[in-house]
Amino acid sequence: MCRNHHREIDELSDTYTEELLRYIKLNHEKWVQTTINNEINSQKKSQPIFLTRIISGKELLNIISNSHGYRTDYDEIENKEDSEYIGGVLQNLVDYGDISGMVETFDSVKIGFELNKFLKDLDEKGYNLFGEKGIKQTKFSNGETDKWSIATIVIKKKDNSEILKVDLNEKDQNASA
Repeated sequence: MCRNHHREIDELSDTYTEELLRYIKLNHEKWVQTTINNEINSQKKSQPIFLTRIISGKELLNIISNSHGYRTDYDEIENKEDSEYIGGVLQNLVDYGDISGMVETFDSVKIGFELNKFLKDLDEKGYNLFGEKGIKQTKFSNGETDKWSIATIVIKKKDNSEILKVDLNEKDQNASA
């Protein structure tokens, strides 16, 4: 809250009960999520999305840190065990992203280490994680615009035919020296 509203709520504590503040917060969170989803859906196109495979916890933390919203996707789930596992991984990533702005540097390093373990576990279970951090300009119904940081996280099975493997270190055979 801004300073003025913070002071108003503190001074009118009988009016702004804990229950009312939680209700206001919940409604605001729903509005933010709906606004983000509407913006993402309005910008969907039929062209392919190219994301980088994430291989380090530090890289993953940079994507999810201080994001205003998250766009997640995953392959079709075939059993309950995988649904709980993939759902848990995605939820943990969003949770880490949500708290990232409130932790000290020491804790950020520990989170990066934990994310490394997530990535290794995903790899062992036959999945790759892809992601990016982007800025989306959002236009509100009142005409105002704002820029929001959106983290995109996609989990795909390693054998998914949608995955294009590109070796950027491979030398072009036709290039002249």
